[in-house]
Amino acid sequence: MKTTFFLAAALGVLSQCATKEFSGEDLKRIAKKNNDALGRFFMTGNADSLALMYGEQATLCPNGDDFVKGRDNIRKFWADDMKTTKTLAMETETITVSGTREVIYETGRTHLNIQYGDTTFQTTVKYCNVWREQPDGTYRLEVDIWNRDKSK
Repeated sequence: MKTTFFLAAALGVLSQCATKEFSGEDLKRIAKKNNDALGRFFMTGNADSLALMYGEQATLCPNGDDFVKGRDNIRKFWADDMKTTKTLAMETETITVSGTREVIYETGRTHLNIQYGDTTFQTTVKYCNVWREQPDGTYRLEVDIWNRDKSK
C-alpha cells in the first residue's frame, strides 16, 4: 500500500513538472539563444546550419515571395539568397515572447546591414516566429514570417 501511494505521488509530481509552463524569462532565454545562432549563420553565410534551425516540415513566409515549405527547400532558398547578398551586421530586437514549453511565439524586429554587389543597405524587418520543441529538447522554427518594416 505504501509503495502504491509513493508511486502515485511521484507520478503526480512528475506529470506536473512535464506540463509546467516555462516562465517568461525561460521563453526569452530560448528565443535569444536561437536568435543569436540565426545571426551567426546569416553573418557567416552558412545556409546548411541555418536550415537546421528549421523543423523538417517548417514553413518560411518571405517578404514578397510565396511560401517555402520544408527544411530542404528552406536551405535552397537561403543558399540562393546568400549567393547575391552578404549579411554584415544583424541585431534582433525581440518585442514579445509567449507560449508554453512545447511552442513559443515570438515577434520582433531585426536590423540588418546587407551588402548586395558593391552597395551596403541598412534595413529593418518585422517578424513573427513560432518555435517548436523537438524530441531532443532543442527548439526549431516551425513558422518564420517577415516583411520590411516601413516605419524604420
